[in-house]
Amino acid sequence: MESANVVGYNTGDTAVADFVYRVASFEGISGTENTFKLGQISVGDSDFAWWNNDYIATVASSGAQDQYYTWDPDANEGNGGWFACDETQAIDYDTPADNIEFPMNQAFFVFSANGATLTFSGSVLKGDSELFAVAADLTYTGNFTPSTITLGDIVVGDADYAWWNNDYIATIATSGAQDQYYTWDPDANEGNGGWFACDETQAIDYEASANNVEFPANQAFIFFTANGATLNIPSPL
Repeated sequence: MESANVVGYNTGDTAVADFVYRVASFEGISGTENTFKLGQISVGDSDFAWWNNDYIATVASSGAQDQYYTWDPDANEGNGGWFACDETQAIDYDTPADNIEFPMNQAFFVFSANGATLTFSGSVLKGDSELFAVAADLTYTGNFTPSTITLGDIVVGDADYAWWNNDYIATIATSGAQDQYYTWDPDANEGNGGWFACDETQAIDYEASANNVEFPANQAFIFFTANGATLNIPSPL
């Protein structure tokens, strides 16, 4: 990935009294390449706070919530700040988390008891954004750009990534379960490849082309590959 040194921001609403999966949409303005800092996410609602048990959590490879962080709108002279916490959102003021770094393609949980608007800011990526998946495993990732993309915009760089290997992308239900499945046929469209709807066994439905399925900015999804693959997500520039 490359940063274009173009700074921007976008907002994303969370579900009321529920949690959603999100990915960041910008790279850090300075610092380690291909990462963002938790401090690049600001909260537009004073009601989003540790005392409401609101939090962001990283996602373990099992899909479980892992490391927890919460927001105190009164910290830093009223400008707000992120801090580490436990699963009950008991805040640890000795562990500020604004500078905690995450990989650009790493999805995370956002929980809001009353609904909230999060603002993501930073440098816009330039050039194809490569996503490297773990072999024989699934990854919680998503559209880590500030623009809506379609499934057809996501290009598979490995011929071994295919429906016959049970490889797929799945949307994520509010329960955290895998929801709608899509798989890739590298032989479709005269050998150019294409995405199609499928069931949980990756039985492909050639009557249901999925190239035009949209993923808004920050929307997370699950990516599974049996043998490892590289996906290229287009830059918004």
